Amino acid sequence: METYTCEMHPDVHIDKPGKCPKCGMELTLSKDMGKTPNTGKKGSGRRCC
Repeated sequence: METYTCEMHPDVHIDKPGKCPKCGMELTLSKDMGKTPNTGKKGSGRRCC
């Protein structure tokens, strides 16, 4: 599912393009699609050696 967000208000997530309800800026397609959420653990999860 596509999600659109405001560059100034990343907490705004809307399922269709349009304007931000907080400031009126154009919403952009979220770049976070398909990424796993940050678990708060240190490191990248990659093994060095």
